[in-house]
Amino acid sequence: MKLLATQPALIALAVASALATQPVTANDESDKENKAQTQQNSAQQQDAELERIQVTGIRSAIKESLFLKQNATAVVDLVVADDIGKFPDENLAEALQRIPGVTITRNGGEGQNILIRGLGGGYNITTLNGRKLASDNAGRDFNFDTIASELVNVLAVYKSPEARLTEGGIGAIVDIQTRKPLDLDGFTLQASAKGIYESRTEDLHPHASLIIGDKSDDDSFGALFSAVYSKKTLRADTYSASGFFDEEEGWGVNSAGVPVDTNGNGVIDEGEIYASKIPSYMYYANAQDVRERIGGTLALQWRPLDNLDVNFDALYSPTIPMDTNTR
Repeated sequence: MKLLATQPALIALAVASALATQPVTANDESDKENKAQTQQNSAQQQDAELERIQVTGIRSAIKESLFLKQNATAVVDLVVADDIGKFPDENLAEALQRIPGVTITRNGGEGQNILIRGLGGGYNITTLNGRKLASDNAGRDFNFDTIASELVNVLAVYKSPEARLTEGGIGAIVDIQTRKPLDLDGFTLQASAKGIYESRTEDLHPHASLIIGDKSDDDSFGALFSAVYSKKTLRADTYSASGFFDEEEGWGVNSAGVPVDTNGNGVIDEGEIYASKIPSYMYYANAQDVRERIGGTLALQWRPLDNLDVNFDALYSPTIPMDTNTR
């Protein structure tokens, strides 16, 4: 009888324990979910308040050029501006020299023309935003010193052909890309001015640039204008001679002799005049070239739809004759 009385008590105790345990488990799970949600919200708030570090300058330009090269469908090398109006070099030809396989020729110390993989300007094509660019030369050779580097955003050298590119570039196609207005963050105004003093010419070389652009609030229309002015004087000191005095040609001891005190007595004795080969008609000269560069660009961009982009761009870069002064 005692056994029969104990079994119902044990069953009742087990049922009560089970009913009491279920609410506790539900409460634990709810607490865990609330805690996880709180942690997630805190992490999102920290991410929102986290200061973002953005790398600019030469490192950013190199990173962007590598990214564009990796995602290109052709063999292409690029030189990207460090920032708005800031190119690695003041001369486009010298900037292109950074690319493998590109060598340049100089005029007065400045880079002017390029050779790509050993092929000169007659085998290369230069374009501006995909359009063929005129030059002051009779052939295809383009003088890259006529365009200021502040007017350029990207220099792309396509070493393999593409259907969308201009045909005829056996060496390569060099595309000079200017900046587009809708790529700006908003209203942009940047001006710079500097002067370089040249001790040999005793001149101050001015250099100034201006970039101003803006776009609409809905990013559908933008305008960008840039201008640059520079002037410098290049000096080249030269020496030349027409020939040499030679004893075999009649210039002997009496006509072109050189006295040498061989015995060291301080007096040129008889027999101490020797015939020698020395330059004749020697003269020194210095040539100064004054180079003035004026340039400007105007770009208008209208993008009413995501799949419709209308662009207008103009480049002004006249060829100013050099003022050469030789003395």
